Amino acid sequence: MSILFFCRMSSHHAVTTDRIKTIVAESFNDDIDEPTTEAIAELMDKMLESIVDWSVKVADRKGTNVLDVDDVRFIAEQEWGVSLKDQPTTSSTRK
Repeated sequence: MSILFFCRMSSHHAVTTDRIKTIVAESFNDDIDEPTTEAIAELMDKMLESIVDWSVKVADRKGTNVLDVDDVRFIAEQEWGVSLKDQPTTSSTRK
């Protein structure tokens, strides 16, 4: 959570407004105005902070200081309706 605290204190976001504009342009072939971009960045910060906060609480209840990816996924899905998919690893083998 210290990363998010730093982001708030330095007026930066977890995801930059430039990245949000790029995502909108690539995904929807459209532009987005600055107030809307800022609102999305703030929402993403709050969402990330909430997911991390709940994940830390779950880890604490489990008696560990390590966040488990399955707990993070569960919280993202239950609290925010966001499905986090597995990312392919570079060590996976191909047939």
